[in-house]
Amino acid sequence: ALTEAPKRLVVVGAGYIGLELGIAFRKLGTAVTIVEIADRILPRYDEALTRPVRRWLTRNGVRLHLGATVTGRDGDGRLAIETASGPVALEADGLEAFYLDYREPDSIARLADEVLERTGGRLDALFNNGGYSQTGAVEDISVDALRAQFEANFFGWHDLTKRIVPVMRSQG
Repeated sequence: ALTEAPKRLVVVGAGYIGLELGIAFRKLGTAVTIVEIADRILPRYDEALTRPVRRWLTRNGVRLHLGATVTGRDGDGRLAIETASGPVALEADGLEAFYLDYREPDSIARLADEVLERTGGRLDALFNNGGYSQTGAVEDISVDALRAQFEANFFGWHDLTKRIVPVMRSQG
């Protein structure tokens, strides 16, 4: 649990959840940087509707790296990203990100084990918010695509929940 807001935070993803997290921490005084692979924030939404959000981010000093991809960590442990103008290393405090792909049961197990090891086996909350959606008309989406989505969004979510909830229950 955080006892105070971090000085710096990097959020990967400028969808509505990433922006909500970034904005909340910015309002707490944290210097926030948001990295998005698309060339704009809220890429699934009409651009005209996202302009007020973009203005708020700019006015409030949130740094944006759009059209950027995360490549890992550099030699100093900073988050390494690739932008159109070249590589950038970003620093953040207080929060760590771990690899998780709901389509990969091994990554779910590694994540749960690593987080529980780093927290001494204690966890107070699970923000189990991964997954993805399909765009387009339902008749245009293949059954295989929907099965893959269901596998990740339901069974992957379920796998992580099954690993974490018993730990939380044992804490009382």
